[in-house]
Amino acid sequence: MMTREFKLTSKSQVTIPDMIKEALGIGAGDSIVFDVRKDVVRILPSRRHAVDIMTLSRKYRTVPPRPVSVEAMDEVIRKGWGKAAVAS
Repeated sequence: MMTREFKLTSKSQVTIPDMIKEALGIGAGDSIVFDVRKDVVRILPSRRHAVDIMTLSRKYRTVPPRPVSVEAMDEVIRKGWGKAAVAS
């Protein structure tokens, strides 16, 4: 376990160090959750999977080589992000 002290800005902001972001698997634009219990606060990555397809297309600038059916998308979601590929 590591303990470090950081100062809040005048807007109550603090910069999350790179090593913490990497450990949580988060980056710019991601959301985090504060889990507060008594005098302990845990910072957790938000695991919401709501994805705006237009945001993804702008982020990755990709276009499917062919139309993808809703069923194929559902299959990828069911199997888990990053663990399944749409069959070509």
